[in-house]
Amino acid sequence: MTDIERITSIFESVEPFLRNFFSTPECLFWREPLDGIRTRCWYESLKQRFAFSGPAEMERHLEPDAVKWHADGRFNYSSNKWPRFRDGSPPGARTLEKVEKNAPGSMRIFYHPLWDVLDFDNKDVMEGQALLRRLSTEVQAVLFRSERIGIFSYVRRAPVNRSLLKKLELMADLDVLACLTWLLREAVENKCSGVQAIGRSLHKVLTMMALELHALKIGLPLLQRFIDLVLPLALPRHHRIASTPLDYICDSGVLNELSFNIKGEPKTLDWKRRVKNMERLLEGWRGVDVQFALGLRTALDDKHPWVPFNVVKEIKSFAFMRNYGWAEILFKSQDGPGCCRGLRMSYMWSRIAFSDPRLLRFQPIIHKKGNCRLHPYVRVASFGIVKLARGG
Repeated sequence: MTDIERITSIFESVEPFLRNFFSTPECLFWREPLDGIRTRCWYESLKQRFAFSGPAEMERHLEPDAVKWHADGRFNYSSNKWPRFRDGSPPGARTLEKVEKNAPGSMRIFYHPLWDVLDFDNKDVMEGQALLRRLSTEVQAVLFRSERIGIFSYVRRAPVNRSLLKKLELMADLDVLACLTWLLREAVENKCSGVQAIGRSLHKVLTMMALELHALKIGLPLLQRFIDLVLPLALPRHHRIASTPLDYICDSGVLNELSFNIKGEPKTLDWKRRVKNMERLLEGWRGVDVQFALGLRTALDDKHPWVPFNVVKEIKSFAFMRNYGWAEILFKSQDGPGCCRGLRMSYMWSRIAFSDPRLLRFQPIIHKKGNCRLHPYVRVASFGIVKLARGG
């Protein structure tokens, strides 16, 4: 199976879920405890790494002393723990140590810094730079600079600028997610000016990785946690996140497929080369269509009764640009490789957000001070749609 076939297979696995749960409002909200997310990430990473078929085979190979056999070789007893790991029940310390011996590096996934920085109740992770020191050596090489004075060498933090953020975007893994989340929380606490830039980089990395996170069976709850807790920190006032986990997964599927549509690219690309292609597409190197279509979706925050007119105008213009971007992507993808059906599915979700014609006729009430107030018959709904509250 080539990489493009694997991506198409993962992307198409989303469709049955949409078909079964599209009519239920609960399908837009997936929330799961952090312990369950990291346990299933640990389990699925082992399953992918060794191409195991299921929990029984994983238990036999990774924890062989948990399976008992008769003298003649027939199966006798199993601890039956691994199906619980698949469902999110955390393993014990002894089990983690046993698995680490047979699969070196697996314990780090369970104790990854990402799970600590996503725990907003844990304030200790923001004290000092201990969490940054736990990241991979590649990420630390970007974050820290070494200086020599005589016989001594000193290490200090590199400034958070566009150059640093782009280097992180080009790596796009769990360590980068942890790093950007930590940098965003630090910038918010210190009231730095680069909050929105960090948020945009985090959005790009999530868009690139969402399909792979879905392959690990943690995409929906993990993306929901980012949408609820992390990404809102980077938004200006009067804005809220209008994306759902399904939006991220569908957009990621389109972006991963388009990374193979570049002329001269083979059907087999390693992750590093694929990330480079996706980052260039999101930066607008090959046209602004992908940049507009897959940008961060925001909507009016209905918590504020008074909204500046320029904010309303900005959100409406983003909606038009997003529709233009999707139209261009669909037009260019008719004869290219990839799953056009998947492209149309993601485009359908994009059109849901801004297909209401009443949005085009919405005229806010302008006041003298340049602010506007939403009409009592107009409310801000999910997906950024402006709908009539009564009779609409």
